[in-house]
Amino acid sequence: MYKFVFGLGVLGGLVLGYFIGVLTPQEQLPDQVRSLRLDQFAIALPGGSNVTFDIAESPVGHQSVLDGLFSTEDVAVREWLAERDMYSIHDRRLVGALNSRLCKPIPDHATTDEKRRSDELCADNDVVRDINELKRRRERPFHYVGTLIRVGVPEEQPPRGTANVCKESELVGNQIQLTEERRRLNTIEVRATGVYACTGYVRYPDIQINADDARALFDRPPGEYEQAIAVAID
Repeated sequence: MYKFVFGLGVLGGLVLGYFIGVLTPQEQLPDQVRSLRLDQFAIALPGGSNVTFDIAESPVGHQSVLDGLFSTEDVAVREWLAERDMYSIHDRRLVGALNSRLCKPIPDHATTDEKRRSDELCADNDVVRDINELKRRRERPFHYVGTLIRVGVPEEQPPRGTANVCKESELVGNQIQLTEERRRLNTIEVRATGVYACTGYVRYPDIQINADDARALFDRPPGEYEQAIAVAID
């Protein structure tokens, strides 16, 4: 069942759709709708589908109506909802709608001051503010994603607080938080300032750190390769 983000006028649109279905001539309704019992009613949906409700025992609440509407897998229904700014939370079009519809677009001829004012108004939107707060706190879906990597200490060690990584690595130049993988008790931070070639013909760790940093991370002298969880934090 899809969960939807609702735009303005949702309930009004549903009520209108319901009465349109009620007032539609019988010959224009689907066979399933024309054959309803007196203790049933149906809402005709785009694409020829419909949702039927049984009202013999109790009134149908608004939640039942919404659940019935949004349980359909009909593509035409989803397109109809999207035209009214209603999207499944898993629909990628929701991202585009947030980008283009949540805040008023800035006209091409706007002055610098007008653009700045428009940006301020957009940032002051309650939804935008809440999204930015999630991002600031690095909460889902803006959370850091850790990667399990191999850690080693080279003969020519980098200074404390720095690290070497493969020169093709995405970690080059980043501040990296390393967490010991087994108990996850110890964490250190290092800056990936050095690089080395990882050709695939020689075994290399994913990151090389200073022996003192390694002891602080693993609570013991490190072996040839140790495992840690790496998160690039800038």
